[in-house]
Amino acid sequence: GRDELVLVADFGAGTSDLTLMRLGPSRRSSADRRKDVVASTGAWVGGDRFDAAIMKHKLLRFFGAGTTYRVTGQRLPMPTHLVNKLLSWHEMSFIRERSTQDFLERMLRTTDHPQAIAALQDLVMHNLGYHLFRAIEAAKVRLSTSTEARIKFDEARIHLDVRLTRAELERFTAPLLDELTACVDRLLGVAQLSPAAIDAVFLTGGSSQIPSVQRLFAERFGEERLRSGDAFTSVAEGMGRAARG
Repeated sequence: GRDELVLVADFGAGTSDLTLMRLGPSRRSSADRRKDVVASTGAWVGGDRFDAAIMKHKLLRFFGAGTTYRVTGQRLPMPTHLVNKLLSWHEMSFIRERSTQDFLERMLRTTDHPQAIAALQDLVMHNLGYHLFRAIEAAKVRLSTSTEARIKFDEARIHLDVRLTRAELERFTAPLLDELTACVDRLLGVAQLSPAAIDAVFLTGGSSQIPSVQRLFAERFGEERLRSGDAFTSVAEGMGRAARG
């Protein structure tokens, strides 16, 4: 029933977008809402980076990270550039080439962990990255309501059943929360406002369901100010209302 100053935080797959705006009865009849936006900013922190953190800390070892192979009488670790490509399913497509296939064949013959390299071969060459990351995402989602989950994946020569706890996830993703905290600070700095000046905080997007993300905003603004809608449709609904209106 009154106008409010609202922080809208939209957490997507690749980015988090924060907007501070005025909303309320007196604003609805305005044809030009641009002045209602007080400040906006964002960070390259989204659901994909949370998934990548799980892959990095819990699963890379099953795909050869930390193993060695022999070249001209010496043992070398798996190339860093190859390991880094495994942190994103769509990046894996860039290493599905003949040179990578030949390299993995050579590595399989001389590695100290052939089972892991065989799993890596199938992950990359059979284009299983997307399906693996869906399994990672599913475990992450379960941790929003449970304190532990299992990452299960059984395809080709890849056989995973790995326990993941919420405490581990929060430890792995602490740097991402630091980036989000800095993003909030940047928004308030641009607006020249303190947290106490914000009437409500609206969280939307899949990662808004992560307990550590919710806790960040609750600790900064007070849990009583947090609002949420459907995490996956609220942005589309808002666009529809704006277009209709």
